[in-house]
Amino acid sequence: VGLRQMRLAIVGSSHVGAVRQAAPRVLADYPTVEIAWFALPGAPFRRMQVDEGGVLRIRDATPGDRQVSRKVNGDVCLDLAPFDRIWVIGNRFGFGRIVRLFLEQDVLEWPRTGRPRGMSLAFGARVLETLVEEACARIEGRFGRDPRLVVTPAPYFSETALTEGEGADKWMSKIFVHPHAARIEAMFETAIRERLAARGMGFMAQPQDTRARHMATRAEFSRDARDFRDTGRRLTDLRHMNAAFGAKLFRAFAELHLAGR
Repeated sequence: VGLRQMRLAIVGSSHVGAVRQAAPRVLADYPTVEIAWFALPGAPFRRMQVDEGGVLRIRDATPGDRQVSRKVNGDVCLDLAPFDRIWVIGNRFGFGRIVRLFLEQDVLEWPRTGRPRGMSLAFGARVLETLVEEACARIEGRFGRDPRLVVTPAPYFSETALTEGEGADKWMSKIFVHPHAARIEAMFETAIRERLAARGMGFMAQPQDTRARHMATRAEFSRDARDFRDTGRRLTDLRHMNAAFGAKLFRAFAELHLAGR
């Protein structure tokens, strides 16, 4: 993709690490895009806040927060004013609670799957939409209604999470084999897209060619994943993805949100 000269800020949680690991390839493929990075672990990521001057900081930062930020980002803040696009990676949008809801209860209007309890489609949709809305409101609270913003959720778990992996979430991965996984995925991603659009923000879902099935990432993309705080440390949690995933994610982002700008 040929792009004009532009500045891009990539900010978010530890899931920024996959794209950052792919930086040599990304910078070679997109030499006109100047990238700045600002990533933090989950807890301080949720306390990111853009101040009145347009600077992204850690709200109520602890000495440990500052230490990690300096190590990973080179500073404790990032001025967002100069950037053409701001790409936020790593929100979950209530996914864990949504998964539990649909694993515990059948939707009465859909073919039954033997869940112990039932709920109406209207109820399930309302809970899902409420959780997504709350997550989008938190993004707005941290970044404001900035039209430069594009949000990509944290990747779905690796397809191998049902059977292997230190710290793999067996509960979350059961959604892979839910008979109505396609419907749940569509509801979830549509809700995110619509709630972000209502705030003037963009959305980019995980690319289809990285998915093994609905709400599951292909196993190859969790192999040799690295800790964004220490790239010498491999991650086996099956939640974090590798440089190959990061390269595909960036290409999809560039085609959707940078081309033509």
